[in-house]
Amino acid sequence: MKTRIFILTSIMISAAFMGYSQDNLYFNRSLQDFASKMQISSGTPGYRAGDRDDSAVEGSEYFNGNFANGEIYTIEKKVFTDIPMRYNAYHGQIEIMMPDQTIRILGNIDNIERIVFDSSTYVYRSFAIGGKMIAGFLVQICKGKNQLLRRDYKVFMAGKPSDGIVNEIPPKIVDRPAEYYIDTGTGMPKYFRSSRELSDILGRNSQEINSFVKKEKINFKKEKDLVKLFLYIDSLN
Repeated sequence: MKTRIFILTSIMISAAFMGYSQDNLYFNRSLQDFASKMQISSGTPGYRAGDRDDSAVEGSEYFNGNFANGEIYTIEKKVFTDIPMRYNAYHGQIEIMMPDQTIRILGNIDNIERIVFDSSTYVYRSFAIGGKMIAGFLVQICKGKNQLLRRDYKVFMAGKPSDGIVNEIPPKIVDRPAEYYIDTGTGMPKYFRSSRELSDILGRNSQEINSFVKKEKINFKKEKDLVKLFLYIDSLN
């Protein structure tokens, strides 16, 4: 009798665990499946590496031009694994190397929860800076009660012709300093540069935050300092 009860209990626990797993785990999909269904790839025509001639412009659109295998998680609880990707920091796009070696731009962003590759987790969000709303990819740095997000991007600088005295300055693509944003879970992520701006966004604990910043000598341009600050803020009631 005890044996029968044990077996029945084991079956019930296994069934419950399987149901929990199906609700909470992602269903794996491969690059081949991604390519054949094109469920989240844009209709933009692909190109092959080396097809474009950017020799007239100095600098690179990428922080890392190499493709790195990663995962694409969708809001439908699917994950596409081993997807070769790289981030185009100038255009703010994720590029994918398809099985036929063409490069395509990731589209249908609204269907994507997050993208993980090259040791970074990317999320596509609308965010506010200087009173303007922009949409683009942000990197998750730490995720607690408040998320710390980083924007990595590049800009184009037009060249200048020679005036006979100063040599010609060619056009360039240059790095911009990283920008940091806070996501409180209410509204869109907001840009901040100081403890005062951060306190204004949070609307609380300004005295504690300012004291911590002074005591720990927090540098708002150093990511490790910001991580330390966010961990402290999350510890406050």
